[in-house]
Amino acid sequence: KKKGSNYAFVHDQIQQAAYSLIPEQERGCLHRQIGYLILKHIPENQVDDLFFTAVSQLNRGIKKSEKEDERLDLQKLNLKAGEKAMSLAAFSTAESYLKAGIDMFLDHHWEQHYDLSIQLYSLYAEAEYSICNFKEVGRVAGIIIQSAKSFQERQRAYATFIKSLGVENKLEDAIQLTFSVLSQLDVHLPSTPPDKSVVMNDWMDMTRTLQKVSYDEFLSFREMSDINKIAAMKTLHLLILYTYFSKQEYLPIVIIRSVQLTLQHGICKESCVAIASCSYVLCEFQDFKGAEYIGGLSIGILEKLKAQEYLSQVYICTFGGIFCWVRNLRLNIENLLLGYQMGMQTGDIQHAMFNASSYIKNSFFSGLNLREVERNIEKFGKEMIENNQKAVYRSMLPAKRAVSDLILSTQDPLVMAKNSAEQNALLEQVVEQNNPIDVCDIYVFSGIVAYIYSRYELAAALVQKRHELEKNMSRTQLKCGVTAFYGGLIFLAMAHNSSEFEWASKVSNVLSNVKKFEQIGKSNNEHKLLLLEAEIKSRMGEKDNALKKYQLAIAAAEKNGFIHEQAIANERAADLFLRNDDKVQASKYYGEAHSLYLKWGAQGKADDLCRNIPF
Repeated sequence: KKKGSNYAFVHDQIQQAAYSLIPEQERGCLHRQIGYLILKHIPENQVDDLFFTAVSQLNRGIKKSEKEDERLDLQKLNLKAGEKAMSLAAFSTAESYLKAGIDMFLDHHWEQHYDLSIQLYSLYAEAEYSICNFKEVGRVAGIIIQSAKSFQERQRAYATFIKSLGVENKLEDAIQLTFSVLSQLDVHLPSTPPDKSVVMNDWMDMTRTLQKVSYDEFLSFREMSDINKIAAMKTLHLLILYTYFSKQEYLPIVIIRSVQLTLQHGICKESCVAIASCSYVLCEFQDFKGAEYIGGLSIGILEKLKAQEYLSQVYICTFGGIFCWVRNLRLNIENLLLGYQMGMQTGDIQHAMFNASSYIKNSFFSGLNLREVERNIEKFGKEMIENNQKAVYRSMLPAKRAVSDLILSTQDPLVMAKNSAEQNALLEQVVEQNNPIDVCDIYVFSGIVAYIYSRYELAAALVQKRHELEKNMSRTQLKCGVTAFYGGLIFLAMAHNSSEFEWASKVSNVLSNVKKFEQIGKSNNEHKLLLLEAEIKSRMGEKDNALKKYQLAIAAAEKNGFIHEQAIANERAADLFLRNDDKVQASKYYGEAHSLYLKWGAQGKADDLCRNIPF
């Protein structure tokens, strides 16, 4: 069948029948002839597509080739095809070409063709990592480490193997191996962390130094040229991620060492990760001014050095960190999505999925429609499972459960950690993985949903459990002020329903924190502060002042796009009127709350509200 100036078989089966007529002993020669003809006559506008076709044809003919120079040329073509496929994020395709190149080696190839061997094996290990074939990564990395002539060449294999251990959640093994690699680079981390006061003094010295350097001055620093220091930075940047989740006491030490190397020896691509991580940790110390400035430095380095392979890591620390505090949450969501997309393109699947998980959580916190959030959870969850990102998938499950509980519409819409076999199984699974951050997330999201459904005793118990867990952690889960806000609402709700003042006494600290958060991120916290103040006035019996605060909170939440918290403010105002026997006004505010919950997508909560309104 003619298609323009070309001809094509009408059907695949016709092509297969025609191919079967060619004698088997002639097929290899024919494939080679076709491959070389394509290579010789590739039009410039079809180089990418036809190059792969040509190499594939040559690979099918290699069995008939016994000439060493021809075989080596084809191995180099497979290396080139693998590199090109990796650059296009076609990782499975890259793996097939690189494996084909490796399979063509004869005995003693490491001695006879070292450069080609190290290039093929190193890139093959990275391709296998990108398609989550971690067992093969370990096997190939072992071969490279044993055969490589220089530490720099072994270091590339170490990095790939360490990343595979991290994705498999073998964090202790990843950290131990990273420490070993660093020691070979003459970068020694303490076997036991120094006293916290020593670490804090070093941390303060580092952040002061960074903030004294102007933006332009920092970006004009010389670029790092010492290959051993660059190798150390490449290794330290891996350690930052793993010490965030395990051996958290080492995280500030690793960041300090990375920044010190940058200040002493110049900037490199990995510097943007170290600086971004510093910004992220400063948020947890509530140094928001410093975090914003240093976060800007990290993005400046990223852009100056065109370090696209680290964009995913920098964005999760900045747009999932400080910029969530100082800008409206919704303004960060698109950048987190970009971090996910770039990570997938560059083969940094793990950080791509961290961006996706943060995208989901911030979508929930910012009041995006729950049905849309649910669809994105299903999409990203499927990709996480397909890419063997089990740890990141577990980190998203608390948000997934919260969305499901709010959407669900049954006679008993809330099935929480206290009485849910599924939730308990999830909690046990996370505890078994020894990841306190994920356990805290279960308490945070479950507590929010329990509060929204007016199960205040359960919500309070979950807050208390989170506080107990955080006593043994190096940091608390602030969630851009979300945990403080809902904690305050829960304590005040308990105070409404109790003659004891123990719950109300906890609100003072919460209120001072939310006031501070409102000063650095007004669009995220203005309505939160007003609603807490309204609840305090209501608790004190100041009906008129409370109503004014409720109305201001409703208006601020609407202005800044927090529809779910606008609904909550309406419901609390309705509660105030109901306690004062004003059923007309109570009905009005309950009706508005019901409408807003439906717009948010919380069908389960809307139905629960209808069932529990006492008139």
